[in-house]
Amino acid sequence: MSSKTDAPKYYNSGPSRSFIRLIEKRYPEVDINKILTHAGIEKHEIEAENFWFTQSQVNRFYEKAEELCENDKLAREAGRYALEAEGLGVFKHYFLTLGSIKKAYKLSAIFSNRLDRSTHYQANIIGKNKVEIIATPKTEVKQERFQCENRWGNIEQVPAVFGGTLVNIEHDKCIFNGDEQCRYIVTWKETLTSRLKPYRNWLFIIIPLLYLISAYFYTDIIFIGIPIALMLLMGIGWGFESIEKNQLLEKIKTFQQLNTLYDDMMQQAEIKADVFDIVKQIGEEIGKKAVIEDTLDNILTIILEHLGYDRGIFLLADHTKTRLRFQTGVGFSQDDLNILSSAEFNTVNPLALKYVFVESFLKKKAVVIDNKPENDRLSSDDQIAEIFQSEAMICCPIIYEEQSSGVIAIFDNEKRTRRFQRPDKLLMGIAPAIGKALV
Repeated sequence: MSSKTDAPKYYNSGPSRSFIRLIEKRYPEVDINKILTHAGIEKHEIEAENFWFTQSQVNRFYEKAEELCENDKLAREAGRYALEAEGLGVFKHYFLTLGSIKKAYKLSAIFSNRLDRSTHYQANIIGKNKVEIIATPKTEVKQERFQCENRWGNIEQVPAVFGGTLVNIEHDKCIFNGDEQCRYIVTWKETLTSRLKPYRNWLFIIIPLLYLISAYFYTDIIFIGIPIALMLLMGIGWGFESIEKNQLLEKIKTFQQLNTLYDDMMQQAEIKADVFDIVKQIGEEIGKKAVIEDTLDNILTIILEHLGYDRGIFLLADHTKTRLRFQTGVGFSQDDLNILSSAEFNTVNPLALKYVFVESFLKKKAVVIDNKPENDRLSSDDQIAEIFQSEAMICCPIIYEEQSSGVIAIFDNEKRTRRFQRPDKLLMGIAPAIGKALV
């Protein structure tokens, strides 16, 4: 659950979300929920665009992430990933519109100051391809070394966004060496065309000038020199045009990818807003402190309405965790509810693991069925199994503090395209709040 202390919240959810995206992509075996639980962060908090975390939360977040990923360089890797296409997302479109590495570094301080309230960032251009970046933490903030390494990763990735090459980062001042600030001196090489453009411009001046001087002293060269001069100029122009065209095509390709990414992100943003709305509504229901059956009925109604399923049930475990018993259901006829009231599953019988509900409860994972299952996957009682029959089904464990207290299952009699591509993940994210309400 989220931290309930009054500690200042310095850090925007965006950078932590980049950590999560990196781990999901490159460390798929790692359980993200363990990281969030250890940090005291809810899934919906890290997905929200304008949520803020305390120093303690980000410390615990990184501590568990580094442990589970078994990578003591994870912070720097995450810093680089944040400025790659997948990590930066739609902001890469903004970065590319800056047009140059120098402008990107200059404006990076403004960007960083908006995401990190613990530190004041400055970026000063001190040479042709050289910038000074200074990060000064507030006096009351005690940062950790991984935050310095994460900054380093951000800084070293900028040239690559524009096709340039990082030459060197000199870190001559560091708060972990007793200094009051971290100072990074960055040098880089521009793209090939950027480096050659001055020479091209000079050649377009020098070649005609040489030709005119030669023609003045050697009049016979006029008719021979014109074609040669024109060919030279055209050759130089064609060569640069070819290089720039290739780079332009790469940029167009990148922008096309970003356009698709932007559309996807806009859709995801709408979905995240819906998720936040679901969580908010469920939180309000839990906060009413009503009779548990009424609370669970209202929660089911909210979930079914948003996810587009037509029926749902809660099966709750008894105090010994050896029985799963029907608690309540929504979307069923009264006759079906009368029959379901006797539904029960023995969780200690090895043969019971074949039932969807028991499997989900014991293995603490969501079970998704996208086609009509066999009756013996649902219940030993054919009458109950027929009531549960559906074309689409998701069963999710209700887990709180790593203990299963029951399952929630939703059903739909139709196969259809759904707004949420992974409703099982949504249910897994909501389940801890439900579990807390059952304690």
